[in-house]
Amino acid sequence: MNPTWLIKNWKLLTGAGVIVALVIVGATLYFNGSHAGYDKKVTEDAKATVEQVKQTRKTEQKSVDITQVVGITTDVKVRYIYINTNDLLKETFNVPLPSHRCVIPVGLLRVYNAAASGMPSVPDSSGRPDDSDAEFTCTQLVANAIDNYGTALVWKSQVDGWQEWYDKQSTLHRDGY
Repeated sequence: MNPTWLIKNWKLLTGAGVIVALVIVGATLYFNGSHAGYDKKVTEDAKATVEQVKQTRKTEQKSVDITQVVGITTDVKVRYIYINTNDLLKETFNVPLPSHRCVIPVGLLRVYNAAASGMPSVPDSSGRPDDSDAEFTCTQLVANAIDNYGTALVWKSQVDGWQEWYDKQSTLHRDGY
């Protein structure tokens, strides 16, 4: 390159150098500024995600705890009902009966069975009249009723347990952790 050309165009070269320097400085500032803002946003988002994961884990653990407590409580109630029902059944067969047999008419047994099943009363399939002997003892009828009551109480306890579980889970998730 010719030195005279440099001397002649020093202003142009200086201006071009200043422009290049300004572009480099501006690009660096812009990149660092926007990148720093981006890093800050990414950091804030990551912190928020970590917090959400922590809250979700807490909620999941509380949900598991509710399930265990309600399940154990319901199981204890059901076991108590089974034990009590069995004790009552044993007691039923130990109750002294009068020397004569307690006759249960077919019609009464038909109505009893309809009530237990929730279905309409239907005539006896054997075609026997309603006032004939159903060949069941009072003890058998009472034992059957006790067993049915025990089953109904077990189902009630299970439904109550499910409702308690649902209410607690709903509250946990509705109220937000």
